[in-house]
Order: sequence, then structure tokens, then C-alpha cells
Amino acid sequence: MTKFFAEKMKVFIIGGNGSGKSSFALEIGEKISKKNKNYLKKYFIATCEPIDEELKEKIKKHRKERKGLGWQTIEEPIEISKAIKYIRKKYKNAVVIVDSITLWLTNLFVHKKSEKEIKTEIENFLEELSGFEGDIIVVSNECGLGIIPKEKSVRKWENFLSQINRRISLISDEVYFLLAGIPQKIK
Repeated sequence: MTKFFAEKMKVFIIGGNGSGKSSFALEIGEKISKKNKNYLKKYFIATCEPIDEELKEKIKKHRKERKGLGWQTIEEPIEISKAIKYIRKKYKNAVVIVDSITLWLTNLFVHKKSEKEIKTEIENFLEELSGFEGDIIVVSNECGLGIIPKEKSVRKWENFLSQINRRISLISDEVYFLLAGIPQKIK
């Protein structure tokens, strides 16, 4: 039995594209919310930017999943640490989903000018995650199971994501790997 029903939890969900990570995050978030009646707020921090038709459809699908469940969406592609800090200061008893670290890192690479700025945003996020006192569920992709990319910039991005994922795993109370829609608890 998972302990997220008894105390505040940090849950990390990792898996491949289309593996069901977001749906599983919502499932856990709903269980936490229903079990802990003092949760007045449920926040979904969405990092995806609708830059093409495929991503627009993905956003539409995820919004449909949340519709009617009472999740307040905060669309924040860059400064997710500020969104978490806002929630932490405003509501002690909130459940939060951050979806996804993968798209957030991509946004950092696209919008930030230097590696120093990217590292600062990452450290700010990890600090807010560590200090968050409510229940928080973080979603990311596992990128280390595929081929090594030819492009140096993609290898650099992949290295950053791998490092972030490892650090989130260390901070988290529970870690799940999703494979073909089936969650496997690994921590």
C-alpha cells in the first residue's frame, strides 16, 4: 500500500512517450484529493507550448481528461518554480501535478540564452520541489533507453534531462515507471 494517503508525498512518474504517465498522475492526484478532504485546491502545472498541431491536440486531450475534475491549470512553460512557490505560499493543503519536465526542459533550451540560465531554472525548480509541503506529482520522460543521438545539442539536452530525472527521483518518496500503460513502482 502506498503511503501517499497517510502523509504528504512527492511522487515521480517516468516513462516513454504515450505510456500513460499523465493519466496515471491524474489518477494519483484524484486519490490523494478524495482521501484528504482538507484539499481545497488541485493544481495542474502544464509546461507544453502549443507550437504545432500535434502538441495542440495533445493539450486538448489532456484538458479533456481534467475537465470536470476541478483541476486548476497553470500554463507555465518556463518558470515552474515560481508557479510552485505561488501555490506553496497561497495554499498549505494543495495537491499539484507538474506535467512535464521533458517539455519544460525543451522550452528552457528554446527560450533561455545560456547554459547558466538553464541551470539556474533547474536549481530553482529542484529547490521548490524539495521544500514543497503539500502533495506533488511530477511527470517526465525516460530518455535513456533509446539510441544515442547524432546531434550534439540533442545529446546535451538528453544529459540534462537524465540529471534532472535522477535528482527528482532522490527527492521523491515514490517513483513509478510506466510501460505500455502499466505503472511499475520502483521506489
